[in-house]
Amino acid sequence: DPVSPTGQRTIVHELTHVLQYANDATFRCRSEREKQAYEVQSDFVDETGIGKRPDKFALFMLRCQPYAVHYGPAKGSN
Repeated sequence: DPVSPTGQRTIVHELTHVLQYANDATFRCRSEREKQAYEVQSDFVDETGIGKRPDKFALFMLRCQPYAVHYGPAKGSN
């Protein structure tokens, strides 16, 4: 529901991604892009009082990994 508090927060979050794309924003990783959208969402909640802020721990977890993540069996394992 776009007029509900959750719907309005979601619209703000997704419009942030639209602006990121339209402005050719670059990020070190996908998490950095998401973190910015959640921060804009938090600002919206603070300024309007509509809805709840994103969870602080979830925002903390949105960070670029300092190492490569590999999926599947380790190289050289049989």
